[in-house]
Amino acid sequence: MEELAQSQALLASQKQLLAAMKGVQDQISQLEKRNKAQGQRPQQGERRFGDALDAGYVDPKPPDPSWITKHQTSYNHEYSNNSYHDYNSADDVNIYSFSGSSWSSEYLTWERTMDDWFTYYGVPKKERLAHAIKQLSGKAYSWWKRVDKTHGKSTEEVVTNWEDLKDVMVRKYVSSRPSPEVR
Repeated sequence: MEELAQSQALLASQKQLLAAMKGVQDQISQLEKRNKAQGQRPQQGERRFGDALDAGYVDPKPPDPSWITKHQTSYNHEYSNNSYHDYNSADDVNIYSFSGSSWSSEYLTWERTMDDWFTYYGVPKKERLAHAIKQLSGKAYSWWKRVDKTHGKSTEEVVTNWEDLKDVMVRKYVSSRPSPEVR
């Protein structure tokens, strides 16, 4: 009888251990599911919700370096490299390039985009001119170099900040002066 009682006690203890192990395994599987849901890359052969049936995981492509226009900012204006915001410097930013198109709407779109970007990132007024000049390319950049070299010779083309640049560029690229609502 004693042996029967001991074997029953041993069996009950084994059942408790088995139930505890099952509980631990359930907790581990829940943690694994939670980690997958937090954006980790799926294992080979696994799919995430929303993946196409035949598509595997594809690493995102790096930005195309040919989009970045590298050129000197200005002969007369210095650029301040100390920044307090999410942008690094005029060399590292490519917002929306303006090439000197004869279409007024293209220039006005570029101007609005630059103003929105400056406002969104809180770019200090003294740094805006350098950022804007970095976005000029082609004919617009060639025009800027001429304006910058003749700095001070024509009072209509004196550019010391972003607002001055906008005024000079409107005279150059917009056929009829836009109303404040359009700008």
